[in-house]
Amino acid sequence: MRVLIVGGGIAGLALAHNLRDFDPVVFDRRRFPGKKCTGIISRWTFTRLNVSKEYVDAEFKEIVMRYGNREIHFKVDLLRLNRERLERDLSREVEYYPLTNAEVVSPKEILVRGERLDGTVIKATGWDGKGRKVKAIEMVYEPIDSEVITVILHEENVGGFSWVVPLPDKTLVGALGYGDVFRFVPKLDRRLIEVHGGPIPRCKMREVEGLAIGDVLCSVKTFTGGGIFSISKLIEPIRKSLEGDPRAYEEELRSLRKEINRQYRLVSLAERAWRTSLRLGFSLLDGKTLSVGEEFDLHSLLLGRLLH
Repeated sequence: MRVLIVGGGIAGLALAHNLRDFDPVVFDRRRFPGKKCTGIISRWTFTRLNVSKEYVDAEFKEIVMRYGNREIHFKVDLLRLNRERLERDLSREVEYYPLTNAEVVSPKEILVRGERLDGTVIKATGWDGKGRKVKAIEMVYEPIDSEVITVILHEENVGGFSWVVPLPDKTLVGALGYGDVFRFVPKLDRRLIEVHGGPIPRCKMREVEGLAIGDVLCSVKTFTGGGIFSISKLIEPIRKSLEGDPRAYEEELRSLRKEINRQYRLVSLAERAWRTSLRLGFSLLDGKTLSVGEEFDLHSLLLGRLLH
């Protein structure tokens, strides 16, 4: 039975790349693939994608988190994934149809331009825009001389943050939040190259009939909006389901749902006492250096790590 992937973003294309022996077909409503993205992921997440290291633009061993004149240092093992280039290249190695609206009829059927196609349907359609969301804006500047990611928290940017990510050929500078995020974008004394951005879901995980992967599940990390982590977690379980064993997919969904929903509750709680949370956290940890491993992906573990 054919594997029909509805959605040609990073979720659908990364999955198709890992299911090449199933000869998957990818349907994408967009004119062309290649979404711009900050793309900071853990090495563990990158390994699960099974793609070449040529798509890694930089590696990072440190994050500095700042609030006013206080700061906390984190030892990390992170990569910057060139998602834009990766999506373009992956679309060329599979059967990919852009500008094609495929309507999911059931987990075994889709409708494409009036024609019904049977197969195993996997939804990778992305977020539908419903529910809570935050705004993100990112500005691309000329490069700076740094190898450290900077994250900035502000009392007025409730539930949000700003960042500076130095790359060899450019610098990514942005902010995320509920209101006017432009005012929280860090100033950089470099030439501005381009600006991009858009909404990011901030919601609990959703139930989806049949197989699904990516933002359609609202499986993004609540605070940062990162979705590649959950994509990498579901690739192998979906393969096992196609091979006749659905248990791994169901178990991984339960595990992800537990983690994402826990993150959602923690972030919602922090938002209600944002100023107090920032002042207390940074007064306790100012000047300290913490090692962060799986906590970069499993944010619910980070609170316990910070309190030890």
